[in-house]
Amino acid sequence: MTGARPLADERGITIVELLVSMLIGLTVLGGIVTLVTVTARSSGRVSERVAADQIARPMMTRIMNELHSTCVSPGLAPILAGSDGSSVSFIHGTGSAVAVTPAKRTVELNGDVLTDSTYERTGGTAPNWTFATSPSQTYKLLENVGTIDSTPVFRYYAYENGVIATDPLPTPLSDDDAARTVEVAVAISVSPSKSGTSGEEGAPVQLSDSAFVRFSPSNEDTEEAGLPCS
Repeated sequence: MTGARPLADERGITIVELLVSMLIGLTVLGGIVTLVTVTARSSGRVSERVAADQIARPMMTRIMNELHSTCVSPGLAPILAGSDGSSVSFIHGTGSAVAVTPAKRTVELNGDVLTDSTYERTGGTAPNWTFATSPSQTYKLLENVGTIDSTPVFRYYAYENGVIATDPLPTPLSDDDAARTVEVAVAISVSPSKSGTSGEEGAPVQLSDSAFVRFSPSNEDTEEAGLPCS
C-alpha cells in the first residue's frame, strides 16, 4: 500500500504547463473578442444602410411629387431648357387653391450633396411667368449621393412615333427638347453615412423612379398644341 504524500511534497503545475494554459486561454479569449467585434461592426453597417434607405426613399418621393405637380397651365413646358444629367429645373404648382402659385424648382447634385432650390415668381402671366434669379431657399435633400453605374441622375425622354423613346434626349436640354420632354427619370445611389464599409452591408442604396409631365400624348412637335399639359 502506498503511503500518504509527505507534507513537504510541493509538486504541482510547472511553469511550462502554466504558460501553455495561459496561451490557450488567451487564444480562446481573442477568438471571442474578434467574434464580438466583427458582429458589432456588421450590425453597425446594416443599421447605417437601413438608415440611409429610410432617409433616401422619402426624399425620392418628394422629388417625384414635385415633378408630378408640373402641369399647372395649358401650353406650359414645365421642364426648363438647360436641365442636364446632374440638375433638373422645372415649374410646378403649390397651394390648394384653384389657381395654384407657380414656383421654379431646381434639384441639383453638387459633389455628393443633392439639393432642392425654390425660385419665387416675380411677374408675368401663365404660361409666361418670370422667376427670381436667386433662390429664396435651398433645402439639402441628401448627402453621400452618387450615380448608379455612371448613369446620369436625371434623364429626359420624348415621344417618338407615338411611344416614349428608349434613348434619352441629349443634355443640356435645348428649348425644343425641353418642350418635348414628357418623362423625367431619376436614379441615385446613397451610401451609408460612415466610410470604410464594404460588402453587402456597406453597399449603397440604389433608388430609381420616373415621372410623367404630360397627361397624354398629343403630337411630337414643339408647337403649343403639342406641349406638355396641353
